[in-house]
Amino acid sequence: IKDVPVMTHADVVVTDEVIGEVNVGWSPPTEMDTLVFPLPYYYKVFRNNSQIIEISDTNYIDTGLNTTSVQHFYKVEAWSTTSGDDFLVGGSIAASTPFITLVGYDNSIDLVLDVIVPWYNTKFYIERKSFTQPDFSPLDTVKLSDSNPVMSEVIFTDTGLVNGIEYCYRVKCEGRY
Repeated sequence: IKDVPVMTHADVVVTDEVIGEVNVGWSPPTEMDTLVFPLPYYYKVFRNNSQIIEISDTNYIDTGLNTTSVQHFYKVEAWSTTSGDDFLVGGSIAASTPFITLVGYDNSIDLVLDVIVPWYNTKFYIERKSFTQPDFSPLDTVKLSDSNPVMSEVIFTDTGLVNGIEYCYRVKCEGRY
């Protein structure tokens, strides 16, 4: 029974220390008693346990964030207005933005992914560029046979690198409920 909003994504769109952006989305509750909780619903969006906005849509672009060194956690509550009073329909399970930590070694880098989401991430598309390159290039696709909604693990080791050269990585996560 889907009687609460369900988080579908918390994607870092812009990585920056000041003007970072996260695209947050959820699906609405679909199996509610609309006599008790009449439509339309509105949503309260929370980042790191603080309410940031009330919205009637099921998607929100959160801006002005440090997405470089801070992992953000989002959750959503659905609310209904009845006879002038607001009632909580239900809240989602929190979902974090994927957060990559790079651990450098001699001519190699480990990509450590930290993520806490209510779905199962099963595939990761890894891209890389040096700071002199304008665009990312596909590097590898990693498939997990034993996926877990909560993970902190090395998902990839990039080898054959040149010490002293700075590299930039992007990881796209694919998952399912």
